[in-house]
Amino acid sequence: MANSYSSKNAQEARVIISGVQSGDRQQFEMLYDNYAPLLLGVISRVVEDERLAAEVLKDTFIKIRKDMIDGHCSADNLCTWMLSTARNLSLKVVGDRKLDQQLEETAGALELVLQRGYTVAQASEKLGMSEKEICQALHAELTTKWSQKG
Repeated sequence: MANSYSSKNAQEARVIISGVQSGDRQQFEMLYDNYAPLLLGVISRVVEDERLAAEVLKDTFIKIRKDMIDGHCSADNLCTWMLSTARNLSLKVVGDRKLDQQLEETAGALELVLQRGYTVAQASEKLGMSEKEICQALHAELTTKWSQKG
């Protein structure tokens, strides 16, 4: 029974992939309708913001469509591949947001210490960062500036 179920799923996946590759909008819509709730569930566990999760879902289906057209998927593991794509894009978005936040904190530390004359302790208190984090942010920024001049 499990074998016939697996082969049936693989056959359906081949039809969907073939349809998407040939530009069949109905096949892509069927793919979206069948898998969007599942993929959104995975994305929402990684990306907590509902609006951002919906955006990641859209980006996921854009990537899935492109990869299908380019032949970068297999009918044998279609669902697993799509889940992996959704998860990877979600992790990238979260990582990018954390990096943006770190850059903002670094910029805040630099402004307070260099332009406003705050001590590291004062900047630490104002930004809610440890003195060590302030020093690391300053060191990273100053090292980057010096290497760009050199």
